[in-house]
Amino acid sequence: MEIKVLKPSECPDLAETEMETILPLLSDSAKVILAYDGEKLLGTWSLYTMVHAEGIWISPEHRGKAAVARALLTTLVNLVATEFNAGVFMTASDKISVERMVRSLGGVEVGGKHFAVAIPREGFTLSEEVA
Repeated sequence: MEIKVLKPSECPDLAETEMETILPLLSDSAKVILAYDGEKLLGTWSLYTMVHAEGIWISPEHRGKAAVARALLTTLVNLVATEFNAGVFMTASDKISVERMVRSLGGVEVGGKHFAVAIPREGFTLSEEVA
């Protein structure tokens, strides 16, 4: 097996992989890990620095009204661009109202559950039973 680490712009067509929807959004500061057996693609994974929006809440008396959501979303988008210098933010949603807001910005669903993983600073080894 051969592992290649490429920039998104250097990647082959990854249609029909989990990378299909996210790859066009990534800048070349991202890294795409590809596992090959000869010319056959066996697997992919990507690493990128991202801004993650989490914890939206609107008081019950203001839900269903656009003003608070619009103000929060406008500020969020401006902060992503100016303070984080990013062209993409990620968020998860279990509410149709949040999904509508995200889709109104051209957001695409990337699927799956989101996890936060703390990385040990030294001496990391993956045991065979994990993978």
